[in-house]
Amino acid sequence: MTISLTELVDIRQVQALADALYHAAGIPIGIIGVDGKILVATGWQDICTRFHRVHEVTRKRCHECDQIMAQRLPHLAAGQWVEYKCHNGLWDIAIPILVDGLHLATCFLGQFFYEDEQPNRAFFCQQARQFGFDEREYLQAFERVPIFSRTKVQAIIEYNIQLVSLLSTMGLANKQLKQDMRRMEGEGNHLLRRQAEELLRKNSELMQATFESTRDGILVVDKEGGVIRANQRFRDMWRIPHSIMTEGRDERLLGFVLDQLVNPDAFVQKVAQLYQADAIDSDLVVFKDGRLFERYSAPLSDKQGLAGRVWVFTDITERKRVEDALRLRDEILQNLAEGVFLVQADKGIILYANPMMERMFGYDPDELMGRHVAILNAPTTLSPVETAQEIIAELNQKGSWSGEICNQKKNGEVFWCHAVVSTFLHPIMGRVWVSIHQDISEKKRLQEELNQFFTLMDDMLCIADTHGYFRRLNPAWERTLGYTLNELTSRPFTSFIHPEDVNATRQAIEELRGQNPVYNLTNRYLCKDGSFLWLEWRAVPVGNVVYAAARDITQRMHIQEELQQAKELAEAAAKAKGDFLAAMSHEIRTPMNVVMGLSDVLLEMDLSDSQRQIVQTMHHSGNALLGVINDVLDFSRIDAGRITLNQVAFSPRQMVQETTRLMQMAIEEKGLILVERLSSDLPDSLLGDDGRLRQVLINLLGNAIKFTSQGRIEVLVSPLEGELLFQVRDTGIGISPETRATIFEQFVQADAGITRTFGGTGLGLAISRRLVELMGGRIWVESQVGEGSCFSFTLPIQLASQAPLPPVIEEVLPMEDEVGLDILLVEDSLDNQLLFQVYLQKTPHRLVMANDGMAAMEWIQRQKFDLILMDIQMPVMDGYATTRAIRHWEQRSQHPPMVIIALSAHASIDKKQDSLSVGCDDHLTKPIKKRDFLKAIQWARQKINENRSVR
Repeated sequence: MTISLTELVDIRQVQALADALYHAAGIPIGIIGVDGKILVATGWQDICTRFHRVHEVTRKRCHECDQIMAQRLPHLAAGQWVEYKCHNGLWDIAIPILVDGLHLATCFLGQFFYEDEQPNRAFFCQQARQFGFDEREYLQAFERVPIFSRTKVQAIIEYNIQLVSLLSTMGLANKQLKQDMRRMEGEGNHLLRRQAEELLRKNSELMQATFESTRDGILVVDKEGGVIRANQRFRDMWRIPHSIMTEGRDERLLGFVLDQLVNPDAFVQKVAQLYQADAIDSDLVVFKDGRLFERYSAPLSDKQGLAGRVWVFTDITERKRVEDALRLRDEILQNLAEGVFLVQADKGIILYANPMMERMFGYDPDELMGRHVAILNAPTTLSPVETAQEIIAELNQKGSWSGEICNQKKNGEVFWCHAVVSTFLHPIMGRVWVSIHQDISEKKRLQEELNQFFTLMDDMLCIADTHGYFRRLNPAWERTLGYTLNELTSRPFTSFIHPEDVNATRQAIEELRGQNPVYNLTNRYLCKDGSFLWLEWRAVPVGNVVYAAARDITQRMHIQEELQQAKELAEAAAKAKGDFLAAMSHEIRTPMNVVMGLSDVLLEMDLSDSQRQIVQTMHHSGNALLGVINDVLDFSRIDAGRITLNQVAFSPRQMVQETTRLMQMAIEEKGLILVERLSSDLPDSLLGDDGRLRQVLINLLGNAIKFTSQGRIEVLVSPLEGELLFQVRDTGIGISPETRATIFEQFVQADAGITRTFGGTGLGLAISRRLVELMGGRIWVESQVGEGSCFSFTLPIQLASQAPLPPVIEEVLPMEDEVGLDILLVEDSLDNQLLFQVYLQKTPHRLVMANDGMAAMEWIQRQKFDLILMDIQMPVMDGYATTRAIRHWEQRSQHPPMVIIALSAHASIDKKQDSLSVGCDDHLTKPIKKRDFLKAIQWARQKINENRSVR
């Protein structure tokens, strides 16, 4: 009759012993019967159960090894063992379990590596690709295979031989005990029976001690789920109170257990499934507090069949944490942008290289495994091996190394890396060096280009800190300042700066400390020969480092200084010219005021034809002289940039028609025909300076009239692509081609005889061009000698948002209905006094005259006046000072304000503003026509009436 090991020993207790040994020694253990049935299993590796024993080819290799081993085992005596390396590259040890000379089972110690022969990683990588395993998971399983020294393996074998011997002894004792009990039952020998029972009790105590010594929690239940036995480790792992265990109430124990789990329903369902099948199974149990148990379950049988189940729980929380950390490490290594490899210390053999390392050096996966690290080095002044030896020597001395290293790819290409190498103790591989490589070839290339650029630049480049020292300078500094680079970097750079520029430089440094760039800073630097050079700076901060460029602008500064001096001289000359023109204008306009005024008065008298012709000639000559003065002053103001354009709404049609009516008399006097051609689609209202536009038209019409003796003059206005086109055509003398190019320049006439024949200053067209350009347009001329000319100009169309104001109808009230005013004339010129007396002869107004400002102040304090006519330029006290004094006296004495009209020979808008700003109510420019003078008197009378009604 065949005897099974399960009949002779308590397999559950043997399983507990195996679990304890696995947790203590770390080596997988299995017991397999001669019939191939697995009796005990603990710690079997994933590389075996998930890969080798599953795949058809590798499983066949396992079976082949099993058969070889099976053929050798029957020839072994007690205490002997077999060591072999399977075809899949793992070591196993088999120890036969003999009971009374019979081979009942085999104890296996397996799936490990010896530490004195490094695992062939390349072989396992090749297997993964050959058999289609998930390479990453397969290599992770490979990494988890334990590595032992031969001494430790020998100690484990000796321990297991003792365990096997114990099992053999227990098995033999139990076999004899059963035989004796059967014999005693037949013979009725009670004494032998008691001896047998005592032996059985001792064996049971031995098994119980073993049961309690394991690190795993073990629970044995009957087929209904009732607890038969549980060791203390089970109670500790599940944290079961003593009271619950002693009660023996299965439902309360189950409730306590389930309350700790993340998924209690799945736990109960799994238990129910296993009770319905005679199967061995394992799974994971997850706790709410994060613990993780590996649950192993096997059926418990007796002679009647299924008697219950054995549950073994192993706490793998820490192991799982370590595995997750290793998995995360592998994931990081797989995806790092840097190359990483492990090198066996002392020997310099590459044990591992991540994918980036393989890509950087151009090797296929695992081609680097087992190769000496020198294979990665490029020959320099040292050979690859010498370079490796130098690094290894420093690693042995200091434990770490870092620096730039010249490497070589598989194809021979040389490139540069920055490497950091450190030493650490690997739990499996022992002392290793881990090296992290970063490809810096592009960085080196760019650095080399930057160095060349830095060296060759003529500009003065520097790297400085915010504490006032240069860190690096290019050679341009030596060439420019004469110092050596060592001299420049050994002292604070402020010591080279001109004392007057130090504060500005320090302010710029504060800006840079605040991470603000500095542009266009200029300062003076001391040269070695004692001179100073002007430098212009652009600087950008990056933390505490400043990158800056300086340029020698000494010559430019000298030029600017010369230009500034020239500018000041030009401004002084322009001011002198302006002052001269203003003085000339004043000095000419003052007598012209008398000439023009008296000629107006004479023309009102009864004169003979010859007398009237003389007065008219005098009057026309005066107007011509006044035109010359106005042209000169206008050009001077334009040239000085003192012309301001007024933006008002106006009708272009109305403006052109008013201008042609103004010129109509001059046209008719020469017997010419005037034709207006105004487009029907002209805008109704434009925004612009209609006064300056009228001035341009008058100039062009005046020229046309002047140079046309017969024929016609046409004025044309039409829209043209967002602009207005103005044209003045004549049938006059025309302009030669050589003159057309300069016709718009100042003081230019068509030829030398023009001025003698037609007169004029040659400024009209120059003023017109400047005004058109100021208004955003352009002007040009088309002409043929003897056929006439066409002057054209365009202005941008800027539509006004409101309609233009209606034209002002000037009306002079009849003198006989006018109330007389008391007027004080403050004028130092006797001729002008006479003129204004003549203007007022036939009016009801009363005139008192003062020769200067002091006399005027005396008059207003002893006589009441309605209106004061104040000349501006007078001796003793000028008109502005007198006006301020009068206004002050009015306030102090609470006298009602009098109307003051300024009289000035300065034809300037600025002068009018000056007059109004000191307290004048209006401003008249000499020469003053009688009509304009009387209109001003009427305006003053209206203002006086308004002031009286307010009071």
